[in-house]
Amino acid sequence: MSAPDFGPGHVVPEQVPLTANPREDVIALSHDLLDHGLVVRTWGNVSARVRGNAFVITPSGRSYSTMQPEDLSEVDDNGQASGPFKPSSEYPMHALCYRLRADAAMVIHTHQPYASSLSVSPESFELSDEHARLLGQDILPIASYGLPGTHTLHHGVEQVLFDHPDVNVVLMRAHGALVCGTSKSDALARATRLEQVCREIYEGLVPQSLTEAELAPDADGVVMSRRTCTPPDSAGQIEYFTRDLEGQFVPCSPSTLTVRLHEQCYAKREDVTAIRVCTDSQVSTFFGRTLTPQLDDFAQIVGLRADNRLGSNVVLLSRAALCLGIDEGDAAAIEYVLEKNARAARIAEITGEAGLSTFDSLLMNVVYRLKYSKRASLPSTAHRSHTQ
Repeated sequence: MSAPDFGPGHVVPEQVPLTANPREDVIALSHDLLDHGLVVRTWGNVSARVRGNAFVITPSGRSYSTMQPEDLSEVDDNGQASGPFKPSSEYPMHALCYRLRADAAMVIHTHQPYASSLSVSPESFELSDEHARLLGQDILPIASYGLPGTHTLHHGVEQVLFDHPDVNVVLMRAHGALVCGTSKSDALARATRLEQVCREIYEGLVPQSLTEAELAPDADGVVMSRRTCTPPDSAGQIEYFTRDLEGQFVPCSPSTLTVRLHEQCYAKREDVTAIRVCTDSQVSTFFGRTLTPQLDDFAQIVGLRADNRLGSNVVLLSRAALCLGIDEGDAAAIEYVLEKNARAARIAEITGEAGLSTFDSLLMNVVYRLKYSKRASLPSTAHRSHTQ
């Protein structure tokens, strides 16, 4: 694997902050981020400095929930990676963070919902006094756009960190967020505070004409279905679920319309075994419409658009959205991405941003499907509704 170009000014500091147990701290922080809903499945990455500018980082395509300390990749001072698995494709970005932030002991890259949504804004955000206090910086900058894992993306982040030496939290346009922390607890605190700040900014920008309470599921209460065998010859091979008062899935009896819609979706997609029913308030503004990619992960997982076609990964009906997955975790991940992209699209409508290009969206979708699609489970705690 070729080493990244660290650029001019690449120095190895003699004294740098280190965590007590870098590998264990990366695993622990990954689990904390899962529990807070700031990462899901294999998305995002976490690293910890081990000496100089060397660091350990989560490997590409490995589930956080099962990852072990020995699974991590190590990147030395010269950018050479080693370990049992290929490092995250964003490891050059972590390398430049340790080079430009001598006090950084850990670095996090997340695709957290509200931070990702605000990343499509045309301008960086000047923070209020309260938000500046929470984040420890006066501005929330947005790095220029680049496709995932590319030098263009990494250079955009590098430029922001160079131009703003007091900034440790950066939004990456149409992608996610980057957080530098002096310790495991500091990195987690910055990431969680970032999501709080971004949600408050979002709610100040977007008219809140609907609330979650006003968007209850249809009368039958179905929020998920599961196909127990394929292909379905009868409705009896599809199980339907609602949520009880504790938020757990429990079986329920669907309406005739629900059965017909779900059976039609399963008939068109033999690979689908689970469907989530999304009634999120922000997604509801796009019911019956076409939703195009504003964020990278929507382009990767959903494709060039979501509309009312029953064979799509996301079907936008008049009163709900159906999220089709190869398993329950996949359906939940698609719902998570849909809710983020809908929020980003609302910001784009306000600011007049055009969204991702068709070429970039198609390229990311093809690459994701052919090379990088992982079948990792989505813990229930990672669903957006638990954290927003």
